[in-house]
Amino acid sequence: ATLAEQVESQATPAAKVQALYRKVFARNATPDELTLGVRYLGSADVARYAQALLSTNEVIFWPQTDSRGATR
Repeated sequence: ATLAEQVESQATPAAKVQALYRKVFARNATPDELTLGVRYLGSADVARYAQALLSTNEVIFWPQTDSRGATR
């Protein structure tokens, strides 16, 4: 299943945004991110929002770690 399909069953737009943030960033959305995400989903589908999240610097420039988990 695609990322969008995995969260589509969530009951509300806010729940969809939180589920995407947990899957993409391994964290909850901040209140501001949640507000923006819900607003975005009012005019676009979940697949486009998932693609937008996957294109962010937070994903693209994921910190590199060594074998002990320390950031390099």
